[in-house]
Amino acid sequence: MEKKRVFSKSLILLAITSIMLFAMSITSMAATNQTMNVRQTGGDESEITLEWSSRLGYDHYDVEFSQDGVNWEYMEDTSSPKVTIYKNLSTGSTYYARIKAYKQGHILGDHDESTALVSETISVCTAPTMPTDLKQTAATKNSVTLSWTAVPGATGYEIYRLNESYNWDKIATSNTNSVKLTGLKASSGFKYSVASVKNVQTCSVVGNRTDSVVGKTTPSKVKNIDMTYFWGSLKECKYEWTSVNNADGYQYEVRKATGKKVYDKKATIFSYTYFKPYPQGTFIKARVRAYITVNGKKVYGSWSDYTYSGVSKSVTAKRSKNGKKIYLNWKKVSGVSEYRIYISTSPDKGFKKVATVSSKKAAKYTITKYNKKNLKKGKKYYVRLRYVSKVGNKKKVGTVYSLSLIHI
Repeated sequence: MEKKRVFSKSLILLAITSIMLFAMSITSMAATNQTMNVRQTGGDESEITLEWSSRLGYDHYDVEFSQDGVNWEYMEDTSSPKVTIYKNLSTGSTYYARIKAYKQGHILGDHDESTALVSETISVCTAPTMPTDLKQTAATKNSVTLSWTAVPGATGYEIYRLNESYNWDKIATSNTNSVKLTGLKASSGFKYSVASVKNVQTCSVVGNRTDSVVGKTTPSKVKNIDMTYFWGSLKECKYEWTSVNNADGYQYEVRKATGKKVYDKKATIFSYTYFKPYPQGTFIKARVRAYITVNGKKVYGSWSDYTYSGVSKSVTAKRSKNGKKIYLNWKKVSGVSEYRIYISTSPDKGFKKVATVSSKKAAKYTITKYNKKNLKKGKKYYVRLRYVSKVGNKKKVGTVYSLSLIHI
């Protein structure tokens, strides 16, 4: 009878122990893999910021990191559901992170693991290093291509452009160390910057931006080129044109109007140039195009339209004795198809065309009228000789400053 009682007590103790172990097991299981909405909310090359949802009755947290998801290392403890980890982190690296939550009254160093809640495990990461050697490598009239040195650990890159308010706008992303930006206008120029990115599962962090570089599209066509001055004694002229936005310089070309001969072809950073020696006696043409420098090489825009000019080696005028006639003589200009003769009583206005002389005829003309009236004795007149060339099916008229102007 006594043995039966002892046996019954043993069974009762065994049952109680089993129940307690089962309860502890259930408690232990409940204490692990608790959803706490752990997330990475910030970071750079050497730090990671985590946040999570607090749990009722728990007021202290330990942060643990792992490189393999098995072996965990204590990183930090806090009473706030937010922490920034600074120590023992490598640039552009990925880690596993989890949070252990402890009940109220927990004393540092005195962990009661039986009541601890262990969060879900997430992937976190530090930002990759900043890209280097950002530069423009190509250009068209509506695109800019940028490249940079690839960053180890980066999964992509973000491209930024400085706007008119001097703020940086993210305008594109790239999975490689280059990008072609399209939809731009000719002769446009903007400042660009690039940052490396690391995206791994729940981790997304952007590194620091590079110093900016200016990216330019191909220049637009140059307009309004003209010969604006001519100095006969120096045999020199000046060409000017409208400057092009964001151009680094210009290339101009002077050549024979009706042939292949090139007199000059040079570069300048200004929107004008001086040309000498001017080939008097030959009808010539000039054009210009703008360029930008991309990766050490010039990228050119379209050539401008040609401007034409010609200057005779000699133009003379002689008045008749009665003053009612002006005898005009000149030396022919090579490449000219006709000469247009103008007369006025003012050196800079009021000119009226009185004749057109074909280049096939003698290089002379007698002027007897101005404004449909006979010339007056003692009246001073100004005479201009303008040169015209036939290029293809079109007539090309010399510029105003290539006119031969004499007074008599």
